[in-house]
Amino acid sequence: MAESWTAELIEQRYTSLVDELRNGDITLFAGSRLSEALGVPGLDKLTEQLAQELGLTETSSPIDIAQHYVEAHAQGRYLLNTHVVRQLKKAESGFAMSHALIKELPFRAILTTNFDQLIETTLSLDPKRPHKIVISDDDLAYLSGSQLPVVKINGCVSMPKSLVLTRGDFESYTDTRPALTNYLKNLLATSTLLFVGASLQDPAFASFNAEVLRKLGPHRRAFYSVVPQASDAEIRDSRTRGIELINLKTSQKHANDETTKFLESLVRLVRGKKSKENTNPTNTAVTFQSAKPALQLEPLYQSLLISRLGTGLSLQVNADHVDTVHHYKLLERIDLLDYNSGNFVSLRRLRGVNASDRLSSHVIYAESSERKLRFDQTDVRAFDTQTQMQLMVEPLNGDNQMMFTHAYRMYFPRPLSPGEEFDIVHRITLPGELEVLSPKNEIMSVSLSRISRGLDALSFTVSLNFRPRTVEVECLDHRGTRVACKGQPPKTGAYVRDTWYKQVLDINWTSEPVAVSWKCEHPDSSLYVINYRA
Repeated sequence: MAESWTAELIEQRYTSLVDELRNGDITLFAGSRLSEALGVPGLDKLTEQLAQELGLTETSSPIDIAQHYVEAHAQGRYLLNTHVVRQLKKAESGFAMSHALIKELPFRAILTTNFDQLIETTLSLDPKRPHKIVISDDDLAYLSGSQLPVVKINGCVSMPKSLVLTRGDFESYTDTRPALTNYLKNLLATSTLLFVGASLQDPAFASFNAEVLRKLGPHRRAFYSVVPQASDAEIRDSRTRGIELINLKTSQKHANDETTKFLESLVRLVRGKKSKENTNPTNTAVTFQSAKPALQLEPLYQSLLISRLGTGLSLQVNADHVDTVHHYKLLERIDLLDYNSGNFVSLRRLRGVNASDRLSSHVIYAESSERKLRFDQTDVRAFDTQTQMQLMVEPLNGDNQMMFTHAYRMYFPRPLSPGEEFDIVHRITLPGELEVLSPKNEIMSVSLSRISRGLDALSFTVSLNFRPRTVEVECLDHRGTRVACKGQPPKTGAYVRDTWYKQVLDINWTSEPVAVSWKCEHPDSSLYVINYRA
């Protein structure tokens, strides 16, 4: 069973790690598993096809396969680099919650063995935190003290000649990159390393670490490595090499989810030392964010957006959850948020048409939350809007699996022919969700990343058990970057139960609800956010 690595538990068990992180004295070592979670292949995947071509066994290491490939062709090095660059360019990548959280942490430097550009792309969204990509010795000469170094240890896809792929590349590393080698050794000797998504067997790290450990011995700082699963023997062995394993106790399948939660807790620990926002209530002033596209969000709002796990997960689209069959005429979302109850309750109306050339028996929907739940805890109930007939609901992953994102099928009363319309409404509950959120400054969001055939109109209402002081609407693309926002300014008023489903599926309010409503015709962004403050 996965361990719940809350901010409190991390600070209790790893006090030194937290203190050094707050002081900006931690160097991050980001490994391939961070990118693999977004479909970017690691070196082992990149060399699979080459191994088959050469007739090598499955036990051959990726760097040996690359070496053999170079030696087996007249222009082997060119062909190898071209193959790797082509495969990486083909790999799709979207919004990376883990990378966004990394951006929020005050690391002294970031080291990565990844060839892709996900880390620097995410860092570039924050112009107030300049960074410098370091690939070669020459890059070090242009590194200033105000910049966050991002060291691409094994090279970068943007510079194919820099890629470190073969056994020969690793063996000649110190000779071809002497200044960079000394810089890396210095970082290992003078800062604490935190490994995330990385293998401690990476040839580049193993050689540097062995030399530093040999010279400093027990006087070297401890390194920390976040791993999905580790046996007691592995934990003991790592400690002899000066590495403390932070054992997530989860399967590789769920490693990315648990790593993201761990990073989120680190962000909360760092922010815990900052002054709190003044939350004295004033008269309600409803504002609407400018429709000008910009890369930078307000710092307080940006931190809030990044800290919301559910929002980030809604942009990380599982292909099985994408609706490729229906065109939507209306998506209506009504959140019923009585913070005194602690539960998130939301109504969703889906009106559309079967836009495919085959029969359609159901529609797929997905909901992401701040913590893991079983599907049977969500109490999803669906109805045909016209007849009020209750519909069958089926989870894609079973009732008992603990997950952050639950996808489910809602079956129509009968299969729809091509061109036939549907109109259904459903209610979902996330018990305890509001207990980890704050009405003082919070967001609710609608992701359209799973709608592939278009949407005519979006109606978004957030109903609260208090009158918000301010309200803002943001529109973001699939990477979490602000884009031009359509629609009229939001309206604040009484929550009107003007349909049967609003009456039947309402909750027991502890005070008269206040509704913040916003509508948009032909929405074209990936994420729509309502930010409210008490």
